[in-house]
Amino acid sequence: MDIKTLPLDRPCAINTESDIPGAHRGSQLKGTKGDDHRSPDNFISGLFRNLREIAAKPDEDKVATSAVPVPHKPCALPMDSLRPIMISKMKPETYYPRTKILLRVTLQPERLMRSVAAAAEDEEGTVVLLNLYHQPDEEVVPVRHLLRAGDICVVKRPVLRSSSGNPYWLRVDHVSEVVWLEDTSPLIPSRWRAQVPDLKEDSSSIRARGNEAVKKQSWAEAESLYSSAIEAAKTPDEANFAYLNRSLANLKLGRPTKARLDATRVSNTPKVSSKSLFREARALYELAEFKPCHDKLSTLLSSDPTNKDALSELSRVNERLREKAAGEYAFHRMYEQAKKTPPLIDCATYSAPVEVRDSIGKGRGLFTTRAVSAGDLLLCEKAFAYVFSGEDGAGHTSVLIKETAQRVITGGYAHLITQIVQKMLHDPDASREFRDLYSGDYAPAPPSKVDGLPVVDSCLVEKIISLNGFGAPRTSKEAFVKSFSDPKHRRFGGGPTHDTCGIWVLAARINHSCTPNCQRSFIGDMQMVRAATDMEAGTELLFTYRQPGSLESYESIQKGLSDWGKVKQGRIDRAQPRLGKLFEKLENLLPSAGGIVGSRLPIADPYSLLSIYFMCSSEETNALDMGARCLETFGFRTAAFPPVGDQMAPRIEITRWRLVDGRVPVAFSHLFTTYQRIEPEFCALWKEYTRRAYSIIVGEGETVGERFPALLEDY
Repeated sequence: MDIKTLPLDRPCAINTESDIPGAHRGSQLKGTKGDDHRSPDNFISGLFRNLREIAAKPDEDKVATSAVPVPHKPCALPMDSLRPIMISKMKPETYYPRTKILLRVTLQPERLMRSVAAAAEDEEGTVVLLNLYHQPDEEVVPVRHLLRAGDICVVKRPVLRSSSGNPYWLRVDHVSEVVWLEDTSPLIPSRWRAQVPDLKEDSSSIRARGNEAVKKQSWAEAESLYSSAIEAAKTPDEANFAYLNRSLANLKLGRPTKARLDATRVSNTPKVSSKSLFREARALYELAEFKPCHDKLSTLLSSDPTNKDALSELSRVNERLREKAAGEYAFHRMYEQAKKTPPLIDCATYSAPVEVRDSIGKGRGLFTTRAVSAGDLLLCEKAFAYVFSGEDGAGHTSVLIKETAQRVITGGYAHLITQIVQKMLHDPDASREFRDLYSGDYAPAPPSKVDGLPVVDSCLVEKIISLNGFGAPRTSKEAFVKSFSDPKHRRFGGGPTHDTCGIWVLAARINHSCTPNCQRSFIGDMQMVRAATDMEAGTELLFTYRQPGSLESYESIQKGLSDWGKVKQGRIDRAQPRLGKLFEKLENLLPSAGGIVGSRLPIADPYSLLSIYFMCSSEETNALDMGARCLETFGFRTAAFPPVGDQMAPRIEITRWRLVDGRVPVAFSHLFTTYQRIEPEFCALWKEYTRRAYSIIVGEGETVGERFPALLEDY
């Protein structure tokens, strides 16, 4: 939803044949015998040449480009049940089920496009390029800490790929299909075993090296060293300190479940009990388990009441508990946090007015638990995963080609896949809600764990993101303001798309309708959903997945919605072509619309312009009439009460709220200004209408005076 995509046939800054390995050549070589491998020396010299060419390119030309593979399930079988295969026996573009290949890395790996690439040889000495996808980003785990020359791995169910710059390569899309072997593994051939003296370093020394890595904020290195310190520990104290330190490293790496587990493994001794409680509380906070976090901090403070870190954390968690219970947010503070890059907001999810239930014919949906009014906050949700990609180049930007869908996706989409894959690898339990989201015709396999690793299906992750992901601005307030200064940012008439994207698992449950009853908005990685109309308890929430253009045809709209399968066909879609022909017959069109909500949106702008014209011409009564008609095109119902006594104009009130987009608060503000001139006593009502509509669009009403300063004036 609102994620920036381009048709594959549209010109863009990449060439699929040269930049995407095997985009064309692979299909030509499928099934042929793969026996034209380079010698190791030629392979290595060619690899270095390619890397030098990439390094020589200007930074603006180094856009990370990758292609989505043909969907395929990950191997869920243990290594012991697979038969070995050699590269020389493999044919290009052919899967070999129930097989494995043993590889040794021969050169220090490099980042190549969206993968980690390394030269690797099999037991016969045949060298290929090993491409590992969906590995952690460089700023999270530097490539030197992922793998090194001499490391040995097993790749399950390998497939030999082909590319224009290198005859053959192994692409691994599922992170669980690569198993790295310990030096002592019996699977390693004797000639590959490292011949080094067994010099055992004690746990304290290893932990000290980990502490040095912490000072450099090299968290992946620190985590690895603390793991070694745990293995080398000979006393409970040595193990305790190593576990506590590794808990911190895992927290910094974004692995709160592992951080919590490390904290709970510490034996309960006076030396470490306070630290272990604090580490566990911090992990619980990152897992959004705020009540258990509060309890741990309270326990800690009962024995150490002056602990400044615990007191500060307790104050923070109390704010989260209030947000979660009452939906009361400090929006000014959220905006300050949203100025940072990435704009990650420290807030809790509020979802009390809604619940997930079965929706007839549409799978699962989100429903109100009580009666709500237009403008009410229904959901304020922290993103499950979020990747910021700014227009100024800040954040993560890449290009992903979906050849099967004939699309190019720009921005943070590829990084979002990797982020969620890594989350499922390190915290499978926290990923259950994501796995349960709609995946179209791609059926997920039951969760499993093999060879010590959760089985992670990256193709399932991509499919779920494609059907449930949201594009988002840094803030909807910023996008709303830009919509009036720059036409490309207009929220209506087709709607904008965004490079920044994320997954909000509750909001993703909201089904599509071309006549929505709620509106989404964003502040950083927080998505807010507000009611756009009054609703009874048990009403299903609906919003628009894809905003139709003003005169877009029904067929074009349905094609744009085809990714979501069979969606409910809104009557507004079918009315669009007829409206294009009758656009100029404004007065005749209104009574003929048959009450179809939203079918008259194409004529909202003319009525709005007429309202402004009459207001500037001091024809206030006509301005009020045109403003009311503009609102009626959105499905609003208005009631006009004749002037009483000395009143100069009728009193207009809203009796039903309906569709709300960026034009509605503007229309309200025009009516407010008109009343400000002739009947100031009605201004309070229209000020509240404007604030409420503004809050539906941007998520909050506190900053309405910044966009509409007239509301702050005396009247």
